[in-house]
Amino acid sequence: MDHCPEPYLFFASNAPGQLHFLTTNPGAGMPHQHFEHIQQGRSVVVKNASYSENAKRLADLYSTQLRGNARVRVEAMRRLATRYDRQGFTQVECIPFHSRTLPHKKAVIQSCKEDRDLRDYLTLRGLCNKCGKALGGNPVSGEKWISG
Repeated sequence: MDHCPEPYLFFASNAPGQLHFLTTNPGAGMPHQHFEHIQQGRSVVVKNASYSENAKRLADLYSTQLRGNARVRVEAMRRLATRYDRQGFTQVECIPFHSRTLPHKKAVIQSCKEDRDLRDYLTLRGLCNKCGKALGGNPVSGEKWISG
């Protein structure tokens, strides 16, 4: 778990009327998501910014530079939002941690069992507490998000 978690991303806007997609997890980690790159200022993710601010930066990056299957998924969500005449969309991850092989990633599954905060996050109440505020347009603090 050496990459920053990505609990949600706003694409286009966080205005009312967005389409919301619930997805499994953010997939394999990329260099710009690695904590070392973030700490060294070599990432689009800004160390002391809130997650809400960083989520906008990440969505901009993913809208323009992402390649492969991840880009295909983002474009599919964009097409569906456009088809339903929405102003944008939000992608919310059930598990915000990067893993190419979930649910077979034993360390993540073990952490889900042992870590109370992570267990809370994975409950509906935890999702509402951690992501629901952001979906309503309120900023989410990023301090614990970066420090782990």
